[in-house]
Amino acid sequence: MKKIQKVLKEQKGFTLVELVVVIAILGILIAIAVPKFTDITGNAQTRAQQATARTIMSAIVMAQAENPNLKAEDIKADKVEPFLEDLEVGDEQEADKWSFKYDDGKWKFYYGTDEIKFK
Repeated sequence: MKKIQKVLKEQKGFTLVELVVVIAILGILIAIAVPKFTDITGNAQTRAQQATARTIMSAIVMAQAENPNLKAEDIKADKVEPFLEDLEVGDEQEADKWSFKYDDGKWKFYYGTDEIKFK
């Protein structure tokens, strides 16, 4: 019995103050990490959309090469889709669908109603 009491008295643990300090430090780290993570995922989505727009541009170039007499403004989704495997494009801006148009000498790409901008 004395051995058990001796072992119990010798046990050491964290004080309440030490635990509160650790929790505060963890809270600060989380407060810093969450916005960074959100920013990273937003950047990844933007880059993925830009990559898809470049893929569509490559398909447009291939459609122009196949139809050299076709003007840029006359290239529509039906001419481009054969060069895209798993990607559907349309001529009109629709929700959850890619579209493109030639405007003022530049190609513009849209996902839904949002224009995809390149930096």
